[in-house]
Amino acid sequence: MPRKASEKNSGLGRRRFLTGGLSVIAAVVGPWEKAFPQSRKATSTAPSSFEPFTQPAVQISQNGTLRTNLRVVEADVSIRDVQGVRIEHTRCYNGSVPGPTLKLRAGEELRIKLSNELPSLSEHCGKEHLNRPHCFNTTNIHTHGLHVSPEAPSDNSFLRIEPQSDYQYCFQLPDMHPAGTFWYHAHVHGSTGVQSMNGMAGALIIEDPDKEKLVPESRDVVWMIQELMGKGAEKLYSCDHPHAPYTVNGKFQPTLNLRPGEVQRWRFINATATPGGYMDLQLLDRNNTRQEFMLIAIDGYPLRKRQRRTSYVLPPGGRVDFLVRLRRPGRYKMLKRRFQGQAQDQVLAWIDSVGKPLNTPLPRALSSLPPFLNPITDEEIVKRRIIRFQVCPDQARGDICKNYPSAKLCSGDKGHELLANVFLIDGKPYDPDRVDHSIRLGTAEEWEVVNETGAEHPFHIHINHFQVMRPGVAPEDWVWQDTVSLPADRSVKIRSRFLDYPGRFLLHCHILLHSDLGMMQNVEVVGDGKGPLGMV
Repeated sequence: MPRKASEKNSGLGRRRFLTGGLSVIAAVVGPWEKAFPQSRKATSTAPSSFEPFTQPAVQISQNGTLRTNLRVVEADVSIRDVQGVRIEHTRCYNGSVPGPTLKLRAGEELRIKLSNELPSLSEHCGKEHLNRPHCFNTTNIHTHGLHVSPEAPSDNSFLRIEPQSDYQYCFQLPDMHPAGTFWYHAHVHGSTGVQSMNGMAGALIIEDPDKEKLVPESRDVVWMIQELMGKGAEKLYSCDHPHAPYTVNGKFQPTLNLRPGEVQRWRFINATATPGGYMDLQLLDRNNTRQEFMLIAIDGYPLRKRQRRTSYVLPPGGRVDFLVRLRRPGRYKMLKRRFQGQAQDQVLAWIDSVGKPLNTPLPRALSSLPPFLNPITDEEIVKRRIIRFQVCPDQARGDICKNYPSAKLCSGDKGHELLANVFLIDGKPYDPDRVDHSIRLGTAEEWEVVNETGAEHPFHIHINHFQVMRPGVAPEDWVWQDTVSLPADRSVKIRSRFLDYPGRFLLHCHILLHSDLGMMQNVEVVGDGKGPLGMV
């Protein structure tokens, strides 16, 4: 096994966060400074002052176990952009953004000691603040996309690790877990969005066996995309929520070098928290001509058939893996095209194709997928459900919004006010004590997820992937995902097997701003199955 990469912690700032949820945000008055002018037009030449494309610190399993300590701290993080160097005083893991990349393999154990070193201030964490921003310094860990137990000390999103306390997480990966691109982030209801915008996220890579690696490690590249903002992120839940520049691995528009004809694997992770985080990814040359890339995996799971693409829409929470080969030397750019929300087009990174040309062939595709990824048949389905995403006022069918007379749109002159929309699933805001869906372990179901709103929302469910049903597409080619975008005023049908693990977990909109405000439900799988890894 390679040695574990060392991590360098930046110094911790002495300035303390104002934490108090509603009371803090309500106290803000007057216009807010934007961290970044989003209307600036992208140029075709990379500014020379920006930084090289680098990878986050890496920690790798040894002898079947990855043991690590994630310290949640306040730190000053510097970002160099067109305005110079700005400092964000932010919550983060181990003093840096993003957190370390964690690498392990199927069948191995992941043990994370989460140390919450944030200030212990008067936190508003009671149920009276439910579906409102609150509890900003309390945290936990969600392993997004992993098929592991949802019970403590594994991927239990109901845990709350209070300031100045520790918790030992233990995740046991099943032997059949697919290799792929996953990630981890904080998931306390009421502060998930703000902590994600602070930068509290990191890549989680389940590695291929050595004989099945598609590219050498030096050409296997993580793109962790975030909208990084420190203290200002607490205004996320306001009518005029802040907009930050999109960073890749904590850097603004870094420059990546590769040789002409070289093949690299690019792993994109959309770790954003706002509607503007939707991104249409395009690779362009200096003439703004789209370049082709090979789509090989979505949300960590490999595709049965690879796809040649020149554009891919990646929703918040989603991941996508490309094989990239630029045959001609020159300067290219990876562009995030505006998809929805208030964000504008932005260059994510510059790519310089330089050096002696190579003639690297594209690696072979998998001859077949593992048996547990066989398509879910009609005969397996034991129940069908309809789930509805709704926003009041005005974006719910029928008379649902009559139940929420206080719901209102933002007024143009009061941008500091909290959002007064009501975010619902099936006509109800989130209730942690309610079981919305009870499912028998070992069964399969078909769901129609309906979006009754006028904008796209990413549907995400914990623990189990699902197949996205596509009309006119053979079932064996339905893609496995854990996050799928719901088109406005339309629906998506999915099928899922609820295997191995009983317990309670979440489904929600992965625009984390929306889930914090109520667009979330509880799922409970009942039956005898595998429990979490015991403590040693």
